Amino acid sequence: ESKALKHFPECYGIITSATSLRFFDCTALVSVPESIGHLTGLTRLDFTGCWALNRVPESIGQLTGLESLDFTGCWALNRVPESIGQLTGLRSLDFSWCKALESVPESIGHLTGLTSLSFDGCHALDSVPQSIGQLTGLTSLDFTRCYVLEIVPESIGQLTGLTSLDFYECTALVSVPESIGHLTGLTSLSFDGCHALDSVPQSIGQLTGLTSLDFTRCYVLEIVPESIGQLTGLTSLLVVNC
Repeated sequence: ESKALKHFPECYGIITSATSLRFFDCTALVSVPESIGHLTGLTRLDFTGCWALNRVPESIGQLTGLESLDFTGCWALNRVPESIGQLTGLRSLDFSWCKALESVPESIGHLTGLTSLSFDGCHALDSVPQSIGQLTGLTSLDFTRCYVLEIVPESIGQLTGLTSLDFYECTALVSVPESIGHLTGLTSLSFDGCHALDSVPQSIGQLTGLTSLDFTRCYVLEIVPESIGQLTGLTSLLVVNC
């Protein structure tokens, strides 16, 4: 932790044997050098709380041993390099509170080992690539507080391993695709605070594993489909302030 550190030195020598590198709460850190790509022994890279970090070098794609990559609280980060798709060993990728992040590259679809992907608090995220459907190992996908996200791609229906899908306070989300009905492993689905959501597909009735479904504060949602009656495993159904 160093709140004054703005730049990290070139990564050569003995540090190349490191397996974990954390920049926790380095709030002044603006960038890291291209030479970070030499740290090929890393399995964990953590930029949590690096508020000023606005770019990540292409060389990050050389860190093919990474299993965990965390950008939580990187408020100024507005893009990630295409080379992130080379990190095929990743299990967890976290963009929580990357408030300026507008999109992620198509290459994210190559990260087929991911089990957890979070965009919680990505206020500027306005699109998700079709390639997200290739992440068939995902069990958790979080779009909480993605305020300008209006739609998610049809390919989301390919994520049949998902158990949790969260659209909490996606205030611009208008609809979700019919393909959501393919996510038969889901146990929890939240639309709480989706103020613009005006329809829910009939296919939601296929999500027979759901135990929790939340439509709280879906202000313009006038009806829920008849097929909701097929969700016989529900223990919690919230339709509050609609």
